[in-house]
Amino acid sequence: MKIRQGLITLTRIFSAAPLLLMVSVYPASTESSPNGGSIDPKTILSEMSAYLGNLDQFGFHAKITLERTVDKGERAKTQEAIDAWIERPNRLHAQLVGDQTHRELIYDATLITLVDWKENVFSRLVVPNTIDSMLDLISEEYGITWPLADFLYPNPAKVLLEQVEKSSFVGDERVGQFDCHRLDFEQPNVDWRIWIEAGAHPIPRKVVIEYKNLSDSPTFTGVMTDWIFEAPTNVNWTEVKGLEDLIPVDFIHIVKDRSK
Repeated sequence: MKIRQGLITLTRIFSAAPLLLMVSVYPASTESSPNGGSIDPKTILSEMSAYLGNLDQFGFHAKITLERTVDKGERAKTQEAIDAWIERPNRLHAQLVGDQTHRELIYDATLITLVDWKENVFSRLVVPNTIDSMLDLISEEYGITWPLADFLYPNPAKVLLEQVEKSSFVGDERVGQFDCHRLDFEQPNVDWRIWIEAGAHPIPRKVVIEYKNLSDSPTFTGVMTDWIFEAPTNVNWTEVKGLEDLIPVDFIHIVKDRSK
């Protein structure tokens, strides 16, 4: 979920879909809500950011859909699911599964293990010992990103607002069984919307991104259906089950191979 300088790159190791946004702290506009009064969308986003940033550990399950224009103007869909779990400051487990995809990332302190279960290969890389530094390195040096990664940073709002030119509070809408605040944002090449749960737990429930500068007009939708705050029992940080049956490859090789 990265938007750098208004351009979304396709996910190279984790997904065939673009990521959410890496979006600077320019002042967000304040617009009147449909129900009267004035609500600053940046304030709501910052409350969500502070809530997530203060959590020592959390995880989520999300359903990912990428819709794009193909031949004769028809729209084609790609669907995947992602499960992510983090323990601050330096542990992350993420798994992406789709019809043509089964990939996994395990980050423990200074070591990343990337696994492509479809191709039966894996690779490892020594990285910085914080989640945000690790995410920056693998994105900037290797082009590796994955859906909804911005919410894993300690200050998601700073990342998300990076290139926002206009913002608005649309109103309250439901996402599944949850009442949410809908916020709309505009960037030079991207329009995006986010639904944040109302109440004491301001967590993101849905994100939609429309890419205005790409010929196939892709639309990314991520619906975060389940949030967890107690550590799962099936994450082994020091050993990946089944890794002994896979082929080890160089890190840059697995990145280039998956980006084809």
